[in-house]
Amino acid sequence: VTVARNGDVSSDLTVTLAGSDPAQMTLPAEVVIPAGQHSQRFSAAAVEDGIVDGDALVTVTATAPGYTLTTAHVTVVDADRAALTLALAGAQLAEGQTMTGTVTRDAVATEDVLIDVSVSGTNQLSVPALVVIPAGETSVELDLTAVDDALVETSTTYTVAVSAAGHDGDSATVEVPQNDVPVLTLVLPAES
Repeated sequence: VTVARNGDVSSDLTVTLAGSDPAQMTLPAEVVIPAGQHSQRFSAAAVEDGIVDGDALVTVTATAPGYTLTTAHVTVVDADRAALTLALAGAQLAEGQTMTGTVTRDAVATEDVLIDVSVSGTNQLSVPALVVIPAGETSVELDLTAVDDALVETSTTYTVAVSAAGHDGDSATVEVPQNDVPVLTLVLPAES
């Protein structure tokens, strides 16, 4: 950022700086324009606060004795991303049973948030492809259902993942234990 003066440059000029929102942007309290110079550069930095709070308009004010107060407006872009977490009601889910999971966003959104849901190996565990966290809310529940079949399989652990545009996603695992037993079948010939 540069602060500049016009007029007499025969002596140093101390310029006092202030920002309207120090929680969003830091800048020095003063900057000196050296004698013989019309301007001086200084650094301003956005504050990385780890909070998803949207972009912020910060007004920077510069004052110096004998000079008119001046202001500039800077938009501090929020680089923080909202995070999703997925919590499942249990670690195991028997075939034919349903379990609830909860997707939570770490900040309230002003618009609906569309959450993509996926599962590794889709033949045994059913999940919705999409759930929505409504505007003004921080979470939504979803159902996971283990498919009940007559196939003899090994117990399998599945990873359920949630993601959304502009968000850090999350995942959780659930095991579907084998509950089908091998069956012998006798086929008798028809009598003639």
